[in-house]
Amino acid sequence: MGVTARGKIFAGLDIGSSRIKVICAEENNFGKNNILSFVKGLSDGLKKGNIIDIDAVMAKLNDAITQSEHFCGQEIREVRLAVSGVSIQTVRSHVAAAVTGEDSEVSPEDRRRLLLLAKNITLPEDKTILQIVERQYIVDGNAGVKDPVGMKGSRVELEAVLILVNILAVENLLKCISELGLEVSEMVYAPLFAAASVLSRAEQEMGAALIDLGAQKTELSIFRHGALEKSVVFPIGSDNITWDLAIVLKTSNEAAEALKENGDLLALKDEEERMLELERWNGSGVQQVSSRLAARVAVARLEELIQLLAREIFADFTAEELPGGVIVTGGGAKLKGVTGLFQRILGLPVRLGLPERPEHLFQAYRTPENAVVLGCAAYESRGPGNDRRNFSDPLERFFRRFTGWVRDFIVEQ
Repeated sequence: MGVTARGKIFAGLDIGSSRIKVICAEENNFGKNNILSFVKGLSDGLKKGNIIDIDAVMAKLNDAITQSEHFCGQEIREVRLAVSGVSIQTVRSHVAAAVTGEDSEVSPEDRRRLLLLAKNITLPEDKTILQIVERQYIVDGNAGVKDPVGMKGSRVELEAVLILVNILAVENLLKCISELGLEVSEMVYAPLFAAASVLSRAEQEMGAALIDLGAQKTELSIFRHGALEKSVVFPIGSDNITWDLAIVLKTSNEAAEALKENGDLLALKDEEERMLELERWNGSGVQQVSSRLAARVAVARLEELIQLLAREIFADFTAEELPGGVIVTGGGAKLKGVTGLFQRILGLPVRLGLPERPEHLFQAYRTPENAVVLGCAAYESRGPGNDRRNFSDPLERFFRRFTGWVRDFIVEQ
């Protein structure tokens, strides 16, 4: 096809608990990415972002990749992978070192050494470092430096956020991908992809909270001064509302999901009570349920989640430190009235997080549940802070760790 002559073709992959999404994109001559195809399919075999059935995941993933190759007319060999899950943790790191470059200039080796020092922390046995977010460098007391290489100074510091992930969870994910003959070119924490798609530079600089309300988990990520500062994953998502409705209203999950998505449940709480027709859980007929009861169930679960989010946000930040407010994205953000409920409880400005990047998106793509996968084409890697290791081979992982220990030993000498 002609597109191969114009730019490199790559794919982005977001494997969620309810949907698998694949985009195929082309890098054009202006450093931008054009979307060639977008495929969204049902997911299976995952719970709260972690694989519980490898065969089921592989079958659904194979279907999505095959469709994507058909629509973009290209064979997909490498993917940019969004990584998430309830096992994710973030840790702050602050390290410093003397400048060793010629003429007192910070060298690439100085930067690499700082990244090694930042990773030199005691990790739980089941965790490894997925990615290092370089928040800022400080050169001789001058803060806010994004890339110190080439600057003159005697001392350079790095403030970073380390993103930790469960080793086996990622290895299982990579096994599914490698079994299909694909390689992972880059693994990135999913909220960083979402931020690249829905947050403005101003919001990331002045301070904003990005909330990705997914099917089985919710991710809170705080951005300030242009970089991630804090992130927490909660094992609660929009599916919990569905399950609550099904149990309380004695209906099927399918009927509860339809009620949640098609009805304005959050508004019904304050409206005059009326009766809704709903299928019985065993399919034996139709029943009538109270609209206010349904609304109370949905609102109660959402309020519980928002209170948890508020606790995490205001534990470290004041409202004045987050003038960009709250941006709610993910599939759960489509619920009618959800932004108003967030705003009432959090007391911060709240908006719906619709994908704005990459440029020239079809309107049909600009929905909250597509924020992460579209961010695969909008995200800009910052260089050595992105850890692209392949977790899939235990022997290779051992040798990587061994050589890392040797490098650290040499650096410390």
